Amino acid sequence: MKQFSEMEEDAMQELGNIASGQALSVMDDHMSEHVHISRTQVDWLQRIEDASQSLERVEPGDSHVAVYIQIENVDGAVILDMDEASSMRLVDLAGGEATGQFSDAEQELLEQIGGELAEEYAAGIKQFIGMELSCGPAQIAFKSPDTLLYAVANRVFQSTDTQNGAFLIHTPFNIGTLVEGQLMFMLPIQRVDTFTQKLEDII
Repeated sequence: MKQFSEMEEDAMQELGNIASGQALSVMDDHMSEHVHISRTQVDWLQRIEDASQSLERVEPGDSHVAVYIQIENVDGAVILDMDEASSMRLVDLAGGEATGQFSDAEQELLEQIGGELAEEYAAGIKQFIGMELSCGPAQIAFKSPDTLLYAVANRVFQSTDTQNGAFLIHTPFNIGTLVEGQLMFMLPIQRVDTFTQKLEDII
């Protein structure tokens, strides 16, 4: 994978911290417990296969639920990723009644939360570097994380003419001991120049 300079990585991490912090604060409006955010990590994905390898915490075979939102004007994506148990608990905390299989209403609730997170993530990026992002509709997927991220990475990689990769900013979070997940932002390298030019003014 491409190596960032220390200053570039610090700036990318700060971008993720600010954007994810603003986004995950939305969950506090839905939950009775505080959302704790862990250290943001930045990975450069030179191949589609690198996407799934970046999720070191995930055990092979885990069943996951993800809400992903296409960032239309930069061909990227915001992804809310949780294992199935955490997703059910999140539905419970948000006022649903998950009973082992998600109803249409509970899936809509997850999509609503994911959509709000993406909008606030985009607002956090605008606050940090002054770049406005346009979010598409939220979509829910019941897949293993490696399958999901491979599919999203493939879509991101295919959004441009060349296949030079993408970067992935991912921020783990938890709500007490009940819910664990990651909020991720994936962007094709062809769009990174816009970000790095903005970030140079900061670093």
